[in-house]
Amino acid sequence: GGVRGFYVGLPWALIETYAGGVLVLSQWTAQSWLKPRISSETVVACTSGVIGGLAQAVAMCPTTRLKTAHIGLAGSAPSAAGLLSLIIQKDGVTGLFRGLIPLSLRQTTSWGCRYGFTRMYQGMWQEWTGRTELSRVEGLACAIAGGLSTLVNHPMEIIMVEMQRLPSTCSTTPSPVGCSEPNFHLDARRDVGRGSWRHTAAYIYGVHGLQGFFRGIGVRGLLNCYVTVCMVWGSSQLRAFLQVASL
Repeated sequence: GGVRGFYVGLPWALIETYAGGVLVLSQWTAQSWLKPRISSETVVACTSGVIGGLAQAVAMCPTTRLKTAHIGLAGSAPSAAGLLSLIIQKDGVTGLFRGLIPLSLRQTTSWGCRYGFTRMYQGMWQEWTGRTELSRVEGLACAIAGGLSTLVNHPMEIIMVEMQRLPSTCSTTPSPVGCSEPNFHLDARRDVGRGSWRHTAAYIYGVHGLQGFFRGIGVRGLLNCYVTVCMVWGSSQLRAFLQVASL
């Protein structure tokens, strides 16, 4: 596919950006409600991040499902409307929420860790320096460290992606020819992702072993840093700016 291969599913990814707004709004709302009730800022940040991540997971699951299916079909993918119609015909509307459980686990743990670890590192830095305010560079460094800390949930990312693209006919062992292929792509005419997340995890372990749950962890580490800087550090800067502007 050349350079274009890196941008397969880009329209779905662009549509998926609305989930960022859902995340920030939910996190800000939860944080505002929790802050007067909980003394620990780290707990507040972590809990509000979990709530924001859950709201984002529910909002983004249908587009994530379509994006994963589109990428799996590669060159044989139908139009967006055709792909949507195909999934609904085969699995009903609930088919759009295939993989919601691992997606929710990924998003809640990711954003809980991003907000929680970032705030924890900020508190540690403040205690170490004896200052109550951090510079932008220091806040940025804490956000990067918080982003790297989210790699603890990388296995859920692998399970979610595989759950949305693998057919239910795959065994939990690598014996079937079509299912044991590591680069197996989604077939639109076969049942996709009907297995539970436990079935999918067993399949990954059977084909790739334990290391299968950590494929692409380096790339995701870089992505996590970028996303955390934009959404955690960036949103805090935006919030501070809006508070000053409203005075």
